[in-house]
Amino acid sequence: MPNRRDATALGPAGGWAAIWHDGYMASRKMTFTLPEELAARFDRSFPARDRSRYLADALADKLAEREKRLIRACEIANEDPALK
Repeated sequence: MPNRRDATALGPAGGWAAIWHDGYMASRKMTFTLPEELAARFDRSFPARDRSRYLADALADKLAEREKRLIRACEIANEDPALK
């Protein structure tokens, strides 16, 4: 477990997953626009206190998947003799 005082932790795809300062993960407030039905479903599905954590986890998972696909695409391109 990383030291949670001014430390960074590597994420599953090798990217930076969390930045800790004095025991708290640094955070940034952001604004997103969602389709009304999606927003309503989200509101009904999670209490307000859990929404930011849910979105952060979902976004981290989606970005990790994307990074893995990109890494794999690069590996395939690097192995292609026609591209050397």
